[in-house]
Formats: sequence, structure tokens, C-alpha cells
Amino acid sequence: MKKLIAGLVLSLALIVPLLAQQFPIPGGVPVNPIAGTFSNGTQGVPIGVIPTTNGGWLQQWPDQTKQLFVDDFSTGTLNIINRWLTPSTGNGGVAASNAVGQTTLAGGTTANGFTVLQTQLAFFDKNPGYLFFQSNINLSNPSTTNTVEFIGFGTAPTTPTAIAYCTNCVGFEDGTDGKLRAVTWASGGKTIIADLSVAQGFTPVATAGVSGAFSAGCNCTPQHTDTGSYKYVILFRGDNILWYMENQTNGQLLLVAFTTRGSAGPDVNQLNALFEVVNASVGPSIQSTMQINQVTIGDTAGNAPTAVSSVTGSVASSLVLKIAAGHLIGSYANCTAACWLMIFNSATAPSNGSTTAGTASGNLQDCIPIAAGGIGSINYAPQPLEFFSVGITAAISSTACSTLTLSTVGFIHGTIQ
Repeated sequence: MKKLIAGLVLSLALIVPLLAQQFPIPGGVPVNPIAGTFSNGTQGVPIGVIPTTNGGWLQQWPDQTKQLFVDDFSTGTLNIINRWLTPSTGNGGVAASNAVGQTTLAGGTTANGFTVLQTQLAFFDKNPGYLFFQSNINLSNPSTTNTVEFIGFGTAPTTPTAIAYCTNCVGFEDGTDGKLRAVTWASGGKTIIADLSVAQGFTPVATAGVSGAFSAGCNCTPQHTDTGSYKYVILFRGDNILWYMENQTNGQLLLVAFTTRGSAGPDVNQLNALFEVVNASVGPSIQSTMQINQVTIGDTAGNAPTAVSSVTGSVASSLVLKIAAGHLIGSYANCTAACWLMIFNSATAPSNGSTTAGTASGNLQDCIPIAAGGIGSINYAPQPLEFFSVGITAAISSTACSTLTLSTVGFIHGTIQ
């Protein structure tokens, strides 16, 4: 019996490390547990099932990273119902065009042309865990000039330019000079964390003039020189960001840049996944394309998606749940007289009058009848949530769905993301 127990203990000891997710412990003796090379202890974040080098001392957590979002574009049609915002373009930029297994952005050759693809969801900071970003991407020409390509987390201006394509961002930039960089943006100001077109040795090197920013010491030149599909990975939280790239030579996932303090990151840590191609004021001679083959967002701490609730008093006629695009998780109302709970794609309460059912701006997307003294509700949890492109506003009406007549007879509660 003792031999059996000992055997089970030994088996578990061998299995558990293979199942555990691995995360960095800042500081400590810098040792690469896989390749035997040396590196700074703050930088190592090997992901359990992906081969890596240049890691540091590790802490093993019992759970794998939890999926928050994934799209492999397997239908051949871009999902703008509950995954992506409608692609935006300008000045000759070409909107995301889909084939089975991919979507492609093209900037065109016109000056200031742009194309933007952004998730509907904004992903909230997961500190002390990390947001995990992975995308497999083909860049058409790694050294194209006069165009910028961006891959990562972020928010973009309505009309991005090559010198102002992000508001708050964390990601990879293929710049107008053809050089790949790890960058952050804070309220419209860009910080270069590391130039990834430059060869790195084994030792991390501090970025001049940027406190808490480093090239990682991957013993490689990170930037790819071909048009193949490669993994781009980011582990992100406000005070610690890590950039990984699939190595062109041996396929390993290598840490190429990292930050160690919040001052080097964005001002806002609640960010969408963002992909952009933006031309300079002089357009490129050959357009740049970005073929996106897969996008995954995860949470290393395994948190559930964050929800925000709003509540009115018992004599309310309307409640603005969100003043921008977002997702409705659920809503309910309690009415003292017969009523209809209406939910509009609007950032403000509509005026009395006829309603238009649909998903366009101002349209009525949900309508629930409620008896006097009763409760009516709608619930989209756990997934997929209902998307509203403009805003989310709930209203209480004394008349049925075709006509809004605001009535102060309800208690309204709504939960959104």
C-alpha cells in the first residue's frame, strides 16, 4: 500500500508542473530553466504549452489562462454581431476582408489612408494577473516604409494618422521607417519601449530616457524578414508589460521587451484588441497588408468578465446604462402599473413617439411587457452578450413596443460590459 501511495505522489509530482500555468516573480536570481541562458528575473513569463527561452524564476499557478475572447475567422465572415466593431477606413484604406481562416487589412497607397479593426469588448486590468494577447499574423512586407502597422491592445482616434494612430495602446508597431518596435501610448503620446529591428544579446538593456523599459536580451534580432505567419504575444497589466515574438529561425517564443513600472505604460488599462494599417502623409509605393489568422485574449488569473450595474429609484421612466458602444448582460424592471421595458441603442433616453425596431443608432433592440405589480427581465448571461453600437438606454413605457410613452412607474436595473 505504501508503495502504491508513493507511486501516486511521484506521478502527481511529475504531472502537475506540466499542467500548471507559469508566471513571473519580479527579482530573484535570473536563470533560464529551459535553455540554460541568463536573463533578468523580472522578465520570464513562459506560457505552459508554448516553447520559450530566456525566462526567469517562475511561480506556478494551478489554473491555465482563461479565455475571454477568441476568433479564428473560420466562418469566412467577420462577426460584427458580438465580436468586432464595424471596420473603419479612410482615404483609400481597405476594410477587413475575410476568407475562411483569416481577415486582411490593407492600407492602400493613398496618403493618410487607414484601416482599423477593433474588438467590441474592452478588456479590464487583471492585476495581480495579466491580460494575455496572442495573434498569428502575416505582414506583407516587414520593411515597407511610409506606413504604420499596429498589433495589440488599444483605442484609436476616429481618424488615425501615421504620427497619431493610438490614444492609449500597448503593442507592436511596424513603423514608417520599416522598423518593428514595442510601444506604448498614454493619452496620445507614444513611448518606444524597445527597437526590435536591432540585435539583442543575452542581457536585458535599459531603454535610454524611459524609466522601467527594457529590451529583453533574447540573443536574437526579433524583427522578421519574411512574410510568414508568426505569433505575437503580449502579457499586460498596468505595472508590468511583456512582449513576445515567435522566432523566425527556430520557432521558439522569445521575450523581446518588457516594462517594470506603470509610468512606461498607458494611462488607461481597460483596452480593446486593436489592429491598424495607417499610411503616412506620403503614401507607400506598395500597399501594406496585415493578414490576421487568429486572435486570442485571456486572463491569467481566471477572473470572470467584469460587469457594471446601474439602478434607478421606484418612479423612474428611463436609465442610461452606457453612453458608448457596449454589451448588455441583463436588465429588469418592477412596475406599479402595466408597462413595457424598452432598451434602445442610444446614449440618451429617446423622446415619446413611434419606435423603430432594429440594431441601428436609436433603434429599439429589446421590448418586454410587464404586468402591474410585476417584474420583467431580459438576460444574455453567460454568453454571447447583446451588442449596442451607440449606447444602452432602458426606458419604461405605458404603451406597447411600437410607441414609446415614458412613464414614471418603474424601478430599473441594468448590467452592462
